[in-house]
Amino acid sequence: MFVVDLPAIGGPWFEEELAPEFRTTVFSISRHMRGYLEGRRDLVDYSCGVFPEDYNKAFPGVSDPAWKLAFQRDLIAAYARARQEGSSDLRLAAGG
Repeated sequence: MFVVDLPAIGGPWFEEELAPEFRTTVFSISRHMRGYLEGRRDLVDYSCGVFPEDYNKAFPGVSDPAWKLAFQRDLIAAYARARQEGSSDLRLAAGG
């Protein structure tokens, strides 16, 4: 399962409910924003996973067109890798 997540109050419910039944790859939008703003070199790896510290935090939206292009590129790269690893039977977008 490939999940695109924008962390919200309440935490990663899908991790508890769905991950035990599916191979799951999570791509965090807010973590990608943070990594972009901090200048992280590998935004794909930085953005993939469930990070409890990202929950219950407010992240500013990034209006920079360069971030939007990086986000699109990195999301596609993360999905391609998840598909190669066998985590793409189901695609799910979770919101905040």
